[in-house]
Amino acid sequence: MEFLRTPTLVHHLRSQAESTPHRIIFRFPDQDGAHATLSYAQIDLAARRLAVHLQSLGMAGERAVLMHAPGPDYVLALLGCFYAGVVAVPAYPPRFNRPMERLRDLVMDADARLALTTDAALKRMQPHLENGNGMSGLNWLATDLLPNDIAADDWRQPDINSESLALLQYTSGSTSSPKGVMITHACFRNNVSSMARALSATADDRMVTWLPPYHDMGLVGGLLGSLFLGIETVVLTPTTFLQRPLRWLSAIDEHRATISGGPNFGYELCVRRITASQCEQLDLSSWRVAFCGAERVRATTLHQFAKHFSVSGFKPQAFAPCYGLAEATLAVSFGTGAVQYADAESHQPVGNVAITEEVSQSLLVSCGRVVPDVHVQVVDTQTLQPVAEGQVGELWIQSNALAAGYWNKPELSTEVFKAHLAGDKTRAYLRSGDLGFLQQGELHVLGRLKDLIIIRGVNVYPEDIEALVERIDDGLRPAGAVAFSVDRDDEEQLVVVQELNPGVKDMNFAEVTNRIRSVISEVMQLSVQQVLLVAPGVVPRTSSGKVQRRRCRELYLAQQLEAVHDSGPQSSALAAANPELIN
Repeated sequence: MEFLRTPTLVHHLRSQAESTPHRIIFRFPDQDGAHATLSYAQIDLAARRLAVHLQSLGMAGERAVLMHAPGPDYVLALLGCFYAGVVAVPAYPPRFNRPMERLRDLVMDADARLALTTDAALKRMQPHLENGNGMSGLNWLATDLLPNDIAADDWRQPDINSESLALLQYTSGSTSSPKGVMITHACFRNNVSSMARALSATADDRMVTWLPPYHDMGLVGGLLGSLFLGIETVVLTPTTFLQRPLRWLSAIDEHRATISGGPNFGYELCVRRITASQCEQLDLSSWRVAFCGAERVRATTLHQFAKHFSVSGFKPQAFAPCYGLAEATLAVSFGTGAVQYADAESHQPVGNVAITEEVSQSLLVSCGRVVPDVHVQVVDTQTLQPVAEGQVGELWIQSNALAAGYWNKPELSTEVFKAHLAGDKTRAYLRSGDLGFLQQGELHVLGRLKDLIIIRGVNVYPEDIEALVERIDDGLRPAGAVAFSVDRDDEEQLVVVQELNPGVKDMNFAEVTNRIRSVISEVMQLSVQQVLLVAPGVVPRTSSGKVQRRRCRELYLAQQLEAVHDSGPQSSALAAANPELIN
């Protein structure tokens, strides 16, 4: 991999613009089927022009927030920052009909001087920028309206090297306030190298992505990985996919893509929304790596997808469940070949499951083997000692792609990025905050440590409850369930909140909530204290779409969750009649 010999992505792109100037790296289809494209030469030229302007503003070393919609302007603004020695802060265009606290907090935490966007977006935002939302002090620049007299030849190489700060990747905020993860140029280079070796990815591959470019999977796995490896990539917007999931799979078919993927809910949405007749028109036989990550990977989802699209030529061995986090730049593990499973209770390996078989909810999907140059230790959070194979602990990580820490949070950076095993101060680890276990070299990730529900001494993962709930009725929104516990009557009790699908009509709410209670009781041996069905958009989410369990619990306790239907607390008579349940 030639890029390993270059200190930064800027050096690599300059080299590629000279050696393969006309190589197309990105294609951006529009709704009419036309494609805007970007070659190495076009990227280099546009990035240098923007960098000249940023350097003239004295922005070298400063932070600039990117507020473009996904597309060519976003890519060029990001690279223009790199070319200027500006620290990029990926964000997203403000949606003024939604709460803006997270975006405001991001801007203030980064101490950003400048926000980059497009002229059209800036005109839409202008009336809202003086409303005391924390962004009125920002300077704004429309990157698609640079002065005509800016010449790319006036660009000067910034004073950057492999250890220079390239980007602040703000965490999703699913369990806490967002934090700016400090990513260096070396982090990008090293993590892309690890991913490429794990997946045997080369410039001969083709990729399709619809993932948001302001999050690590879409940014590093999609955009930057393509630039480093020279992979031609078709870039769809998240909205394009969400509105019509068929567009994703049709793009894989049309462009004969070999690599593509997304979160578990994306695969589930395809199963729900793409008809059998549409499947027959698809050819997915080129799809070599179907990665799945960013949230818990479900055995039932993989099974249903493989079965539903077998007629399309999809091969189950293409599935590549994965695990990563922003603090590790992106990838920690990838599964390739046949998906590996483990039993939920014993954690013992389970043999291969054919797509013709029914899949049990008790199957845990492996996130594969740890990628090259990364080491994972499973640690007991009380003793700070490694646990035995198959035992659950916090995942601690060592890697040459670990971030430099959190922006302006030295104490937290030391706590998270400089953890030591008991009795060993020679090796520092990143504490992921995720629970999991290793079994025969396969990494299984169970959920966030801070989200763990403990009822009468039994550890319960909210993801397991949520996966049961959202499949109970077609009127319930996929990935729209939230499970948490509350302290009531001197004990922890389970509450479930579930969003409805848009446009749901004629649902018997009482029957559905009773079924939710019944299924959780039967499968998990848990008694549910209360079930709330809420309208679409009520459940708080991160900017990447993950549910915010702790925030949802806070809103519930403050009685600020407006329910379409509230089952009310479970009666004591029902609990007494079912003493075998964990109340």
